[in-house]
Amino acid sequence: MAYESYQNDNISILTKSYRFDNLSLGADTVEIINESELHGFAKKHSKARKPLANWIQVTKAATWKTFAAVRETFRSADYVKEQVVFDIGGNKYRLISSIDYPAQRVYILDMMTHAEYDRWKA
Repeated sequence: MAYESYQNDNISILTKSYRFDNLSLGADTVEIINESELHGFAKKHSKARKPLANWIQVTKAATWKTFAAVRETFRSADYVKEQVVFDIGGNKYRLISSIDYPAQRVYILDMMTHAEYDRWKA
């Protein structure tokens, strides 16, 4: 679907940070597994709530076939230790995931502050 199909109050804010070329409203969009991990993190870190909600909304509309497609949507995404790492909240938080591209599933493995991520990455 074309980008215009996403024009609404919530998405118009996101267009400044994300590309929508590989987003769709169809049945083949990404499913987030273990999303409750993100909600639990947001309860502990209130400043992460809005950026996580944005990430969830954009991710659920995505149709990623490769890591390159992920990078088209989230330019700060990295591939570290065979995991896809998303920068959330302007480099304040990191979301560690594993993506099954054929199944269109993002598995949430961990959510952490940047300081925790630095220790995990080392």
